[in-house]
Amino acid sequence: MDYRCEEILNNEKVVNIFTGKNVALQLQLADCMKQKYFDSVLLQIPKKSSFLNIDILEALVNEAWNDGLNNFIIEIQKDKFDSSKASFATFFKTIFKNAYLNALSRELRKFEQTRKYLNDPSSMYKQQDKINTLEDKFVEAIKKMKEPCKSYFVFFYLEGMEYKQISIVTDRTRDSIKAQMVRCRNQFQKIIDHEISEN
Repeated sequence: MDYRCEEILNNEKVVNIFTGKNVALQLQLADCMKQKYFDSVLLQIPKKSSFLNIDILEALVNEAWNDGLNNFIIEIQKDKFDSSKASFATFFKTIFKNAYLNALSRELRKFEQTRKYLNDPSSMYKQQDKINTLEDKFVEAIKKMKEPCKSYFVFFYLEGMEYKQISIVTDRTRDSIKAQMVRCRNQFQKIIDHEISEN
């Protein structure tokens, strides 16, 4: 990473540049952020999935990077970043993680639709007003969960990650994640119970 990047990768400069009008400097800052953080972010993404191959996972990381960066800039411009509470890097990584989870969720939905189509080609043309399959209900319930439970459930149940891998991605200890997962399962059960009582 060059000297110029070191000069601008701090809370004050990041806010000033992304709220300013110098597009060339904004592009340079975005490039500096990619140089400094992209590889470390890539290392945190699981290289194995029960559903998706490595090429798709890496494409999702690239998509999430771009979405995350755009969302980060929007949040900075809306004055949603409080530099007294966190570094811009921590703030960005949280936004990136959410963008990755959204991209992963979209890809898993596409995977599920393809699987359904291969099993029943006519399903592409059927109107689906209700969620019928157990997998759909499971994914819908996860979407309604609060963080960090939503992330933990995606990583653990959909991606098949172990607690150790989740701790690397989330910067939490393995034991704290295991303890939180007990509460998360209770939260998940309440959502499922609510869905059943409504149907």
